[in-house]
Amino acid sequence: MPLLWRIMDVVLLIFNVTVGIGLWLKTPWGIKAFVAGIIGLQLIPYTLFREHFIQTAEHAAMLNGMVVFWIVVLAILIGTVLWFGRAS
Repeated sequence: MPLLWRIMDVVLLIFNVTVGIGLWLKTPWGIKAFVAGIIGLQLIPYTLFREHFIQTAEHAAMLNGMVVFWIVVLAILIGTVLWFGRAS
């Protein structure tokens, strides 16, 4: 695993624990931090700076899968918020 991925794993661990606590406690910043984390710590680094994360063709495939996964998660989240926002 490239060094930058290992560093990002530690950053994401700390961030995800913080966001998890915020979501668990149903704080207003929890969902905002979740969306900010998807965009700022997943999508932007893995699309705009992807050359820093890729050392082999396998890494490129993994990165593509991660980007697609987070786009789907973000779309589901936005759809859920819009659906329940309209229902209330």
